[in-house]
Amino acid sequence: MGGSGAALEQAARDKPLAEGRRSEGGGRGGSAPSFQESEKMQYQVFAVSVHGNSTQVEEMNRFLRSHRVLTVERQMVEEGQNSFWTFCVEFLETAGPPEGRSEVRIDYKEVLSAPEFERFARLRVLRKELAEKEGVPAYAIFTNEQLAQMVRLGKPSLSTMEGINGIGEAKTRKYGELFLGALGQPAEKNPVPQ
Repeated sequence: MGGSGAALEQAARDKPLAEGRRSEGGGRGGSAPSFQESEKMQYQVFAVSVHGNSTQVEEMNRFLRSHRVLTVERQMVEEGQNSFWTFCVEFLETAGPPEGRSEVRIDYKEVLSAPEFERFARLRVLRKELAEKEGVPAYAIFTNEQLAQMVRLGKPSLSTMEGINGIGEAKTRKYGELFLGALGQPAEKNPVPQ
């Protein structure tokens, strides 16, 4: 974001956000969204340079694709060459899957960039081969979310892999080198050890 932090804070003070749930009939369009007990309304603010920072835009788009968005409000903050857009995203955070429904599935092809998804697909192939060899479900090796976090690592290493939620020292020791290899080369050149 650069030097836009102070302007973003000022913009937030100029236009305070309401917290909590909407009241009946509140919001745009006249009707309030229905909430389940396990859902809490949250806000996320993004700042995007007017000069088109593609990283900032992609980060916001990933967030929008992976959450239940209620509203998005935008506002231009004019600071000459440092002008930027702020986007306030109102979304629902769920404590768990709604009653009677299964976990919401994430389409990683939509959430990840094309190069990230290519690496993600290679990791899934390796995970499947290992799971079949070991006779365990694929998610017991690594979850899809853990694989997605691996492909997003700036400089993948055993220590950064171990820092991913749910991946400890034992999994890193057992699978780390294989998955780091798959991140850097095509799957056919990274066979599962016999």
